[in-house]
Amino acid sequence: MLNTQVGLGCTRAIVDKGILPHNHQIGQTGVVIKPKLYIGIGVSGAIQHKIGMEQTEMILSINTNPEAPLNSFSDVVFLGDYEEVIEQFSSQLSQLSVQ
Repeated sequence: MLNTQVGLGCTRAIVDKGILPHNHQIGQTGVVIKPKLYIGIGVSGAIQHKIGMEQTEMILSINTNPEAPLNSFSDVVFLGDYEEVIEQFSSQLSQLSVQ
C-alpha cells in the first residue's frame, strides 16, 4: 500500500481571484513546498512561484504555452490543453495496469 500525501497549491493569480485562500499560494510571498512530485497545470512559473517550489524532486508541467518559464526547469513537459493531456495520460496508465 502506498503512503501518499497530496496537497493543493496555487499561484498568486488564483488567490487574487478568490478561488483559493492565501495559505495555498506557493511562492516568495506564499509557502515553500518540497514535494516528491509537483504537477503544474497551466502555471507560468514566474520567479516568485519558482522560489516556493524549487526544492521539488520532480517537476511535471502541463501547459499550452511552450515559452512558460516553468517548462524550462521541469523534468517532464506536456504541451497541450490540460484536459486532453490528462485524458491521454489516464488512458496510457489504464493500459499499463491491465497488462
